[in-house]
Amino acid sequence: LTTEDYATLSPVYPSRSKPGYGPPLGPRRLGELIRFSPVPVLALGGIETPEQVRACLAAGAAGVAVQGAIMRAPEPAEAAATLTTAWAEARAGQSCAEPSIATTATVPTATPTTDATTDRRASEATR
Repeated sequence: LTTEDYATLSPVYPSRSKPGYGPPLGPRRLGELIRFSPVPVLALGGIETPEQVRACLAAGAAGVAVQGAIMRAPEPAEAAATLTTAWAEARAGQSCAEPSIATTATVPTATPTTDATTDRRASEATR
């Protein structure tokens, strides 16, 4: 990695959207791999609950990327708010000197995007 702003590691949990992407890392392996990254890492894949969000941040992820849990939810805005609250509470419990790109890349509340440039601009706009 030389010019990347962040990296993603996936799948952390079994993914209903992409079941054939290999065995899930789980929080322990996620944390082991994060230690090798020179850039912030976003956890991706199968993240659907507040407990999973907290476990990913406890493992060292700068944030989480969530799509399926929100798109499949009967109330997408409520699902996004629940996961965002879990992320914010987990971050508040950590001592971090500076904000990370995960500020907005964690849980999209509108149309999901896969464009890293858009994610970076959105993150910079909310700092």
